[in-house]
Amino acid sequence: MEANTAVSPFQRSIQLMSIYQQQSMIAATAEERYRLFLEMVCKALEAPFAMLQQYLPDAPLSRTLAVNGEPGLLQHLEEMGIKLDLLEDQHLLWPRNEALVKRLEKESMLVLTVEEILEIFPFSPEISHRLLNELIPHSVCQLVLQGPEGPLGELLLVLDPDHTPPDHQTRQFFQSYAGMMLLQEQATEDLKKQERRWRDALESSEVGVWDLNNITNELYVTRPWAAMLGYELEEIAVLRRFFNELLHPEDRKRVLEKVDRFINGHHGQINQTFRMRHKNGQYRWILSRGKVVEKDAAGSSLRLVGTHIDITRQKQMEEDLRKNNELIRNNARRLERSVHLKETRLLAMEEMEEERRKAEQANQQKDLLFASLSHDLKNPMSALTGLIDLMLLDETNEEKRSSLDLMKHSTQTMLMLLNGLLDFSRMESGKLLLNPYPFDLASMVERVWSLHHHQAGHKNLAYKLHIHPQVPRTLVGDSLRLEQIITNLLSNAIKFTRQGSVTMQINLATPPQPAFGEAFNDAVSETPVCWVRFDVTDTGIGIPEEAQKKVFDCYQQASADIGRHYGGSGLGLCISKQLADKMGGSLTVTSTLGKGSRFSLLMPFQLPSSR
Repeated sequence: MEANTAVSPFQRSIQLMSIYQQQSMIAATAEERYRLFLEMVCKALEAPFAMLQQYLPDAPLSRTLAVNGEPGLLQHLEEMGIKLDLLEDQHLLWPRNEALVKRLEKESMLVLTVEEILEIFPFSPEISHRLLNELIPHSVCQLVLQGPEGPLGELLLVLDPDHTPPDHQTRQFFQSYAGMMLLQEQATEDLKKQERRWRDALESSEVGVWDLNNITNELYVTRPWAAMLGYELEEIAVLRRFFNELLHPEDRKRVLEKVDRFINGHHGQINQTFRMRHKNGQYRWILSRGKVVEKDAAGSSLRLVGTHIDITRQKQMEEDLRKNNELIRNNARRLERSVHLKETRLLAMEEMEEERRKAEQANQQKDLLFASLSHDLKNPMSALTGLIDLMLLDETNEEKRSSLDLMKHSTQTMLMLLNGLLDFSRMESGKLLLNPYPFDLASMVERVWSLHHHQAGHKNLAYKLHIHPQVPRTLVGDSLRLEQIITNLLSNAIKFTRQGSVTMQINLATPPQPAFGEAFNDAVSETPVCWVRFDVTDTGIGIPEEAQKKVFDCYQQASADIGRHYGGSGLGLCISKQLADKMGGSLTVTSTLGKGSRFSLLMPFQLPSSR
């Protein structure tokens, strides 16, 4: 017993610190680590009560992080109406006495007077009086917790009457450790926030990010990178050879040679286009950009980071434009030959003027089409660029800033591609290729449905989805085209509904009479086994009866005010109708002005066993 009494508070603190450090390493939360620290403080100083507070940087308040005390004292305080039981998402807030804070900065520790205690505890006069009576036998002291940029918080101690305040050495030990603990927890939380923002930005974009370890050949990719090739992230092998195997045979040698020069340090950055094999067997055009972000002392590349953007549609449009330009040149040559056969120069000039007028009219239609497409594509890219700019304002990690800069540059490249196509293009090709293959109908529909959930929630709409249990989960069809139609129907329903609900129902349907014409007969030549009906119903503005006949015509909207008030190019329903017809189905509408609309998509599918 005499040996224990001879141990100083500082020595007890050192002895207890190793135990605390072991316990804090397995603590699940910061709150638990704070509580364990206060337990150690109370044991070291034999104090009946301790409280750890953090100063809020943007308000004159102190937040209580943890309390520890003798059960009898805590119970007595609760009987007085003072509850100090903290939950993970709740913290006691106290008005901060700035005068005491300034004194603490100078004196490091304060032994408080009765008046100062009343200022710290913002209770009613009755509770404050009872609290003082409870604390009169004790002494109360405050220790300031300093950080590199000023005070971080304070440690409040209630000591027994026969115990003196902690000496300078003990006080400095607790102040240093508690301050370091607050800084470390804050840094950890800031890092988690930055990582969440960075991860969310990557996952929400259509830009795929890759990260190659040149030593182990391990290849990390994001979910959009895998999705543009038709894979789930879990299906992607994390080795470099997976990338090599997916390259188009005609592109492989050129791409790998350039990649090797890039990896070996001949180029600081890489920018190239190539084809990669999609999971469905087709090839997609990819724009790849990357840079070396880590080297060893000899200058060899250790780690490389880059992005992939799917530019298949742009490549197809470029090819269509090339064919159209060739056709125009051929027509021009024929026109030139025909001019020489005309009997008079005047007749030739009149015919040329007519051709010029038709060409200008066609160019106007093409400009309108591609202006609308450019607007629809550039808006999400611009939003992504803005999000990256916001993240760059908060990001201090150079490696992550480099990745974000690369993402921003890639999105800007995408915007430039769109602008370039808009300048070149004047007409969209009418070629449409179907790609039927087995797909999970419920998963596809739920994915499309969830993409519009935030938009519907923002307008406080009841957003409902019902898939009849008898509808087969796996069907054979062009899921990409089906997803395009459903996306357009849901987007229109939410856009034109101010209040009420948007509902989608999917049911089995009986085969219709063969009256859909030649397109229907060609599309279902393999005898479909299953017909499915998709109904999208809304309580929106509705469509006038006379406008329902032309609602599926290109560049047509129900009224001139629709485009001005709700936006859109008038192409969505036109394209959806053409897709439905091409796939052997039908798209119809029933609507009542002012009450809402129902768009019904009837589609044939094969079952996997029938292929």
